[in-house]
Amino acid sequence: MVNKVWTNRFSFETVGNYVYKVSEREIEKIAMGIGLPMVAFKGINDFYTTKFDLKSSTENRKIFRKVKSKIRVKNLLCRLGIIPYELEACVIFKHQPSAEILAGMKGQGFKVLVLPENPYLEEK
Repeated sequence: MVNKVWTNRFSFETVGNYVYKVSEREIEKIAMGIGLPMVAFKGINDFYTTKFDLKSSTENRKIFRKVKSKIRVKNLLCRLGIIPYELEACVIFKHQPSAEILAGMKGQGFKVLVLPENPYLEEK
């Protein structure tokens, strides 16, 4: 059932190249490996089909409702951890951000992760 919703799990370009995807966990590992303090993520989903034209919004209210409902279903599945978001923004902090910046990012829907310091490195 997951493969019906997560249609681009295995993706290839039209010229035949495999499309590599990077996960949140991979970004976390990179940031931790180089000793950075924090990362933030925000995922979004979209919907694309060639079945109908979305250019004229006044004639296609029913279609827009259908598209929005498909996106809502994908968002729910992502929040439950069943599928990943289709598009994801990632912020990797080099320095500890201010409380104001963190509050603003959380207000915009970012998931902010504080990374632990390496206990085996000495203080500078």
